[in-house]
Amino acid sequence: MTLRPVIYAPQQENMANIFCQPGTRGDEQNIWHLIQTRFRQHGYELYTPENYHGALEDVAWVIFQNMPRDFKPMRLTKRVKRAVNQMLGKGTFYQCCIKAGLADRIAVALYEPPIVEEFAYDRKNHCDFTVIFTWSKDLLELGGRYKEFVFPQLDTLPLQPSPHFQDRKLICNFSANKVSTHPDELYTARIETIKFLEQHCIDDFDHYGARWTGEYKSWRGKVENKLATMSNYRFNLCYENAQNLRGYLTEKIFDAFHAGCVPIYLGAPDIEDMIPIDTFIDRRRFSSDGELLEFLRSVDESQWRTFIEAARQYLLSDAHQKYTANGMFSLLKTGLKIS
Repeated sequence: MTLRPVIYAPQQENMANIFCQPGTRGDEQNIWHLIQTRFRQHGYELYTPENYHGALEDVAWVIFQNMPRDFKPMRLTKRVKRAVNQMLGKGTFYQCCIKAGLADRIAVALYEPPIVEEFAYDRKNHCDFTVIFTWSKDLLELGGRYKEFVFPQLDTLPLQPSPHFQDRKLICNFSANKVSTHPDELYTARIETIKFLEQHCIDDFDHYGARWTGEYKSWRGKVENKLATMSNYRFNLCYENAQNLRGYLTEKIFDAFHAGCVPIYLGAPDIEDMIPIDTFIDRRRFSSDGELLEFLRSVDESQWRTFIEAARQYLLSDAHQKYTANGMFSLLKTGLKIS
């Protein structure tokens, strides 16, 4: 059977080889390989732009991960440079798709929140795409071209065996050091909590990730296996990059579930509509970091295991399937009207 090509255009350069080669079986621990397998079962092969060498005219769909840079506001000099490159036949991938006659076969998946790419939420830009995949409930309620998608997760249970309760340190954090001036950013809240924990429980708190410095005494650098490292802690700070965004749910809370660690969640205002409230600690319940820390120290093993078991049952439930590779494929299949 000849498989029709679908091109998924990731924004990050390090994702150029996220799919396995046509005709080969991918790694079942790789979320993109699992999604690729589901597409194959329905007659389609996934490529990135770098790995597709056929004619663009033959492509069934192009899906951009985040809005193409062509739509980002630019200074005059950059706009002139882009126009010159286009005249010289050095157009962007988006421009090449338009030239190939794919205007009605281009979709975009809006991963980044407005605090990172505010231009991507200018609805005037959306008119150039047949389908807009989004987590934003504000956009989804408009219907039409707006179709739901999720941040896909592996369909696995918590790591087993895991360290005993008494052998785990209290709290960990996994995040890059980022800044933003957007009113909905949570980078500042995350840093404030990190600094508080360094002052009040430095021996029971570690944090990991890129772009931090030795200024932070609890920083332990980057790790190769996030979940294995996280499983050495009772609680994990799960602060999203942004708040006040309905439907914005990334991998953070799922990472904690899979690591057998209780998440302390702050982000989506409708989190309880997406994730059972008994599986996580809602940071909004506490008026200060001090009140939060007092509560965490008061949680005994029996209470902690109640959270862990609730998360395990959630991962086994039909509700969680929406966030797996199968769930993600089903959403893409529906949005693209793939038979």
